[in-house]
Amino acid sequence: MNLHTAAGTGNAIGSLVAAYKANTPVDPARPG
Repeated sequence: MNLHTAAGTGNAIGSLVAAYKANTPVDPARPG
């Protein structure tokens, strides 16, 4: 695994996690 692939995978995972958290009403202070 080269650095570019690692960065791309990390970015994709980060985006998925961010989207998952944004779409999951776990935090009561967050509307949704």
